[in-house]
Order: sequence, then C-alpha cells, then structure tokens
Amino acid sequence: MKTKMVGLFAVVMIALMVAGFAYAHWTETLVIEGTVETGELDLAWSCECWDNDDELKDVGEVSYEIEGDTLEINVTDAYPCYEVSGTIDIENVGTVPAVLVGYDIDLPDGVTYEYDSQTGEITLYYGDVVMAEGSITFEGDFEQQIDAGETVYIYFTIHFTNPGLPEKWSGTFTITLYFENWSPPPA
Repeated sequence: MKTKMVGLFAVVMIALMVAGFAYAHWTETLVIEGTVETGELDLAWSCECWDNDDELKDVGEVSYEIEGDTLEINVTDAYPCYEVSGTIDIENVGTVPAVLVGYDIDLPDGVTYEYDSQTGEITLYYGDVVMAEGSITFEGDFEQQIDAGETVYIYFTIHFTNPGLPEKWSGTFTITLYFENWSPPPA
C-alpha cells in the first residue's frame, strides 16, 4: 500500500508539474503617471474718471466703484454741456491669453444709441432727441488676444447735450463684456 501511495504521489506531482508548465507565464506591469495643471482666465479692472466741472461750477459728479468683476460708474447732477471722461484698464492677471468674444448693452427705457466703430463716435438718444454725444476708443488687441500680464484700454468721453438731456432724469445702463480663453483656430 505504501508503494501505491508513493506511486500515486509521484503521478500527482508529475501531473502538477505538467499542468504548471503548460499554464506558467511571467508578467510585468508598466505604469505611466502624469500631471496636468490648467491655467487661469482672470481679468482685473481699474478705472479713472473725471468731469469738466471747475471751481466756479462744481455741480455734476462722476464716481466709480469696482467690486469683483463689476465696474460701476455713477454720474449725478448731470446738466446740459456737462462732460464725463475716463479710462478703463483691463489687465489679464491670469496665466492664459484672453479674447473678447462679445458684449451686451442694456440701456434705460427710451434710450437708444448709435456707435461708429471706425471713428469711435457714439450718440445717445432719448426718444428721437440727442441726449449725449461722445467717443469710445480702444487701445490694445481686444480682437486677437490679451496675453497674461498685458493690459488693454478703453477711453471714453460723454458730452450731455442741450436741450436733449431731460431734467430730473435718471437711468442705469449696463455693459457686459464676455471674455474666453484664447485658443488657436482649427486647422
């Protein structure tokens, strides 16, 4: 019986060796790791505004406030021949180039405008009457890309006209500028 057990053990060992040899293989795993960090699209405003009032006639007032992504310019006690001017700086403080892709203008009820992009002249109408005239010009490459660290400028002058400016009138306008990260045109 002992020889049968030894023989059976030998047969099982030979069978396991054959099976192990038939299914044996070696493996190796290669791992690729990488890190991707995205840039930041971030623009910052600065502004400077002034008017044509002097010491003898200090009636109107222009002020501005910047909160987050909103620049608010306020004109109070405007009168015919009052003029407001200013410079708005838009700096790319992010790490990726930006491009202006559109804008919306929301005007008070009854106010419309005409803008000539060739000359920069703007006319504001209250109904059919001219209430203000002026200019808005741009310095910098708004249409291509604003590189990180680069600044573009908007210069404006608005002259309130006589008799088109209504007395005791107030209105709020909103101009929204839409920027995106610049990306190359498709090939």
